Amino acid sequence: MTKKLNKEILQTLEERLNKSHNAIRIQLSLLRRKFPNATLNACAQILAQKNGFSVLQKLDQEDKTSMPNVEFKAPTKIVKNQKAKKKRTLTIFNYTSNNYFIEKHVEEINKTYTHDCYTSTYILIRKVIENLIIDILCTKYPPTSQENRDLYYDFAQRRYKDFSVVLRNLFSKRNEFALDDKKVIERLYKQSLSL
Repeated sequence: MTKKLNKEILQTLEERLNKSHNAIRIQLSLLRRKFPNATLNACAQILAQKNGFSVLQKLDQEDKTSMPNVEFKAPTKIVKNQKAKKKRTLTIFNYTSNNYFIEKHVEEINKTYTHDCYTSTYILIRKVIENLIIDILCTKYPPTSQENRDLYYDFAQRRYKDFSVVLRNLFSKRNEFALDDKKVIERLYKQSLSL
């Protein structure tokens, strides 16, 4: 006759592992297959050891003798270095906006650069520039006509057009801007071609 699982051991496993009664029984069943000579209580001790605690005090002599020799690595604890100094965020990109998302992107750009995440910095700067170009196009060409909206909005995809498309559209309309603005647009477009 198979020895039953001690209810106190089961309750301890449920509390310590934060798992349901059935989930623990399934794990014990799997351990029983692996160690067929071990009692259910001995398998409970193996499960407890795997998770960094013990129910050995609740085992009787029969359970203890049926225990297989199993070695476990102690669970590793990640200890945060308390002495590590918090880096002061460098400001490489300074831009204020009424747009909450642009403000948060600018904040994140400075944080990613500070922590040497240069690819993330590049992607975020590109996203901010893309949003600014869309804002320029929306301001200069309000969405009152289909022709205006076609400059920056993709109706088939139901989203704004890609960065390269809105930049090309801004460049194609550069002659409709003031002379200084036209030069900035031309310089931005020329820089984008060299990337």
